[in-house]
Amino acid sequence: AKSSAATNGDGKPRKFRLARNVPKNTFDLQKIVDQKSEVETETFETEFENLVNFDRTTTQNLLKKELLVGVIPAYTKEDRLNVALQSLIDQTVPLDWILVLLNGPEPKNGELSPAEQQAREFAEKHSNVEVVKLNQAGKVNALNHSYIYINRKIHEFRAQGIDLQIPYALYLDADVRCEKEMVEQLLEEIGDNPQAGGVMARYS
Repeated sequence: AKSSAATNGDGKPRKFRLARNVPKNTFDLQKIVDQKSEVETETFETEFENLVNFDRTTTQNLLKKELLVGVIPAYTKEDRLNVALQSLIDQTVPLDWILVLLNGPEPKNGELSPAEQQAREFAEKHSNVEVVKLNQAGKVNALNHSYIYINRKIHEFRAQGIDLQIPYALYLDADVRCEKEMVEQLLEEIGDNPQAGGVMARYS
């Protein structure tokens, strides 16, 4: 059987054109937070809150929202970042916010580095992916910057009347492919061990 959708009225094959001006997904943390339901959270201090002067009593009347965050520090020459990002997108328990921190030298030819090109492609397709470029190189600098950056967002939302809770943050190397159940299993593990400061996925 011939499909009429594949041909024009005269029987000649129809020429398909790529859609132009297709809107791209853009990262909008405010929109992500607004879409989350209010949660009842226990009184606890996260590692992020410990870095700044924080008074839990000042947030008792605020609207509480909770996000799961993933952070990937990526050297600009890394060429397998797309594998790591796709494995996070495919998780059985999705992350609300995936923060990619790019650090390292820029290509001398003026083109995008492999890591930035892959990160930008994912950010265009997935609205929960944010790409941040750093002026300082080094994984430690990237990790330190992530704490400052996330803390800044917490305070910005608190000023808007939202107590943004980030009970867990997943830190992932840029060359790792995660199993689809990784986040789900890590949450179960830390739930069974409430005194643990963190849990780690080990693959062999």
